[in-house]
Amino acid sequence: MVFRVFLFVFITLLTLPRQLWAQGFFQAFGFPKTAVATGHTEVAGSVHMALRFGTVGADTLVIDVSPLRVTNANASDIRITTSGNLTTGAVTIESAEGRVRVPVNAGGTSGSIRVDGIRVSLTSAGSTSVSARVSWASNQNILDSPASVVVVDRIISGLAVDAVTDHFGVFNSVVFDSASTIVMREGFAAAFVSSSEFGQNTPARIRIRVTDFPTGLRMRFPASVTSNETAATLTTVEGAAVVLPRSDGNTEVTYDFNAAANSSDVLESFNITFTVSTQGVVANLQPTIELSLAPIGAAEPSTAMPSTSVPRFAEESLRALEGTSYIITKTVYWTGIDSVFQNRLFLFNPSSRVANLILTGFAADGEAASVRQTLPANQSSEQSLTEIFGTRAMNLKTIRVQSPVTELLALGTVSGTGLQESTALQDRGLSNFVIPSFGEVGLVHIFNPNSVGVSGTITLRTPTGAIAATKDLVVGPMASVSSTTQDLFGMQATGQIAGSFVAPVVAVVSFGAAETLNIISAQAPVGLPALFVPFFATGAGYETDLTLINTSNLTVTLDAQLVDAQGVVVTGTRRLITMPPSEQLVTSISELFGLRSFRSGYVRILAPQIARAFWTFYPAITGHVRIRTGESGSTAIPLSRYPYPDSFLLGSGVPSGGFQGIALVNPNNSDVNVTLRALSSTGTTLETTTVSLAAGQIFSRLTNELFGISIPERSVIRVTGTAPVVATSITGSLTADVLRSVSSLK
Repeated sequence: MVFRVFLFVFITLLTLPRQLWAQGFFQAFGFPKTAVATGHTEVAGSVHMALRFGTVGADTLVIDVSPLRVTNANASDIRITTSGNLTTGAVTIESAEGRVRVPVNAGGTSGSIRVDGIRVSLTSAGSTSVSARVSWASNQNILDSPASVVVVDRIISGLAVDAVTDHFGVFNSVVFDSASTIVMREGFAAAFVSSSEFGQNTPARIRIRVTDFPTGLRMRFPASVTSNETAATLTTVEGAAVVLPRSDGNTEVTYDFNAAANSSDVLESFNITFTVSTQGVVANLQPTIELSLAPIGAAEPSTAMPSTSVPRFAEESLRALEGTSYIITKTVYWTGIDSVFQNRLFLFNPSSRVANLILTGFAADGEAASVRQTLPANQSSEQSLTEIFGTRAMNLKTIRVQSPVTELLALGTVSGTGLQESTALQDRGLSNFVIPSFGEVGLVHIFNPNSVGVSGTITLRTPTGAIAATKDLVVGPMASVSSTTQDLFGMQATGQIAGSFVAPVVAVVSFGAAETLNIISAQAPVGLPALFVPFFATGAGYETDLTLINTSNLTVTLDAQLVDAQGVVVTGTRRLITMPPSEQLVTSISELFGLRSFRSGYVRILAPQIARAFWTFYPAITGHVRIRTGESGSTAIPLSRYPYPDSFLLGSGVPSGGFQGIALVNPNNSDVNVTLRALSSTGTTLETTTVSLAAGQIFSRLTNELFGISIPERSVIRVTGTAPVVATSITGSLTADVLRSVSSLK
């Protein structure tokens, strides 16, 4: 029996095409490493190609780590190690595309190829691991294994800093305790490196930055400190003790890391003890001390970030001592909350550092309840307001999220029996705003984010801009007002609600029939050459309502174009819309374009460029669409104003008994490749897919079709294009009686 099997295999091999004998069968392996989340020049793990059998054909091995950028300064910094009789040519890199190419010569019959030293920027990785895709450019050899190997299995902070517990003391300009100690360590063993491998030209550095620096205070940092575990040292760049502030007012000191023989095997820590003294009257400020890996730079050096040092890092600023200003860099708001519904807050931290958040809930009268939460880098969370605030959630009308991470993204989702809708949290208030009214039962919500009361007037206008009714309001500090349009104006009418206040407020309208809920937030008017209805459906029981408001003081003629799936304007559907100042268009897509059967796609709305003397500008237009199915399901979508090259769809995933679809629009005049990555709440990549869009094309698919798997709820989908694109998610029940939309956020 064994002989028969052998004979069968032998005959099969003899009958194979002759060209297969001149191909090498390779198996790919990855030797992953831990890497620094803020690193722009992190060394990925090795890629190993083992020849299993066959004769190698001349070909190029392609190692693809996109969408990450390859950041080696020189291709020669990448090391190729071969064994057996395999040989290679000179390595080339395609930095922006994230590819490394290794020419492999023909004729080899045994051995392996190992590739070391590929450097990548991880600050936009958006996950906790990195995989490299390997392939043969000309298919002259065969990959006899999965085409993806893990080269980074952990992406974490390279620096850890303890809160200062040994405080210095100064009272009334007199020093009572002159010493204080900063305790810091590597985030993992070998996070700090001082070598010349793979193009490294600078040792890892620790930058200590002191802000909120009181006048009259002096800080003296030692010239050198030794690790608590090894003989490794940190030495100031100057090689001498440094006194802050410097003569030029600078309040930073930087230490070079000098490794010991066993540094790569030990997680090293350092105690940096500094002393303080006074010179005159000391201002009443508490310094803030932050540490970061250095040099600070970017993946691609620029005028703003010129460093070409290897390694270099994104700024992390870990706080050792919290001072007078625990700096909040981003604040977002969600107002109009009703405890009758289920209210959930989705937060995503796409940055490379931990976000220490302050979540504050406000009752209608301004009474506040705050909690602090930490959201790790590249991770997301979704919680009900009850989970965050406990029983206090029942009285809350507004949520404020304060973050030291400017990249933080936030989404509020409201759901009830047979209805659901999401709204992106607003990052600013407006003194003047205009919001559409569809003439249905609705509530107007206004929150005052200021520390003093504000007064203002809200006005109901007809679609022609005529005043139908007005209402004066006074809103207390951190308080809110929620009223129906009937209570405010004595009527419900289609038109627009305009607000004018003495200080910025956060404004939202919610409306709909008994089984629907739509939420529209006030937008800052801005003039742009083009706006997009990112997706519409009409016919077969669907309809899409469109409202446009000319918030400029000029008569404007807009060019509305119905675009098909191939990016071509549908013949006979171009519509010129002339709108005087303050006028509103309220129509449906089917009515506007004369559609009589089912159609979906997108609409491009072009605004004219206007010249005044030496200056040109575009008129400010705001607008929304509402996709609805009869009286049962609907969702409101703002017109897309800013396509993004890199954005996120929050609250993604397929609900039980439902669907999620994604629409991508390429507004450019050239083709675009779009990569979509589904991320779990822990930042792990669930699945990745790539879509090619021709100029002007729309692409819409269910996520199950896109990814080939069912994406779980509470996921994030990252959308990365080679040029800016518009991305929209629509989620709902299979019968479409519940719809929820999310526009991509940046």
